Amino acid sequence: MSHPPLKGVSLKGLEVFEMLARTGSVAQTADALGLSRPAVAQQCKNLDEALGAQLLDHRTRPMQLTPAGRVFLRRVEKALAALRAGQRDLTALDLSGLSALRLGVIEDFENDVTPRLTERLAESMLHCSFRLRTAASHVLHDLLNRRGLDMAICAALPQPPSYI
Repeated sequence: MSHPPLKGVSLKGLEVFEMLARTGSVAQTADALGLSRPAVAQQCKNLDEALGAQLLDHRTRPMQLTPAGRVFLRRVEKALAALRAGQRDLTALDLSGLSALRLGVIEDFENDVTPRLTERLAESMLHCSFRLRTAASHVLHDLLNRRGLDMAICAALPQPPSYI
């Protein structure tokens, strides 16, 4: 079953939400992330609108998570932790000698993460032929199991691929 794309949800918005949940302050979040206060407020508003739920109670100081915000924060923290771990892994992994790479990326990231990732890979792997596949996590998992992909960035699955 394919999930609809998270329209209007950006990686920056998730990072802002995570920091706002931690600090409870637009000013502190803006300082921590190197953004303007209006940019932080806009990211928060965009995320609320995209999800159709208010994540933070703006009437309290410091701001507090709403019940929906508490539920969403747990998922956001896991997703951002996975992305950060993947970024660390790619930084530590020397792929410069590869001549071909078949990479799968979860569809939810195709508008924000994937272009930046492929640009960085292309810069560091000048002689590599890339094949990119965006799909739902379960599809990418199946492709990994059948060795149709060399690497995939997807949501956590109940069990690792059979060849690991």
